[in-house]
Amino acid sequence: MVSGAEEMEQMTAKALEDFTGEGQVWAHGERWRALSRVPIAKDQALKVTRIEGLVLHVEPAESN
Repeated sequence: MVSGAEEMEQMTAKALEDFTGEGQVWAHGERWRALSRVPIAKDQALKVTRIEGLVLHVEPAESN
């Protein structure tokens, strides 16, 4: 069973805006503040790599 932060780290997110560094994403039915080391485009699919307080660390999701 996975819960809490572990569950969020397996989730995907969607960028609500273009951003470099910090921006807003939609994940788990809520708006979150997010940080990324690479530029992110609005509507881009993302994966959550870490949670720090109320901030999600994200990176682009792999395309299959």
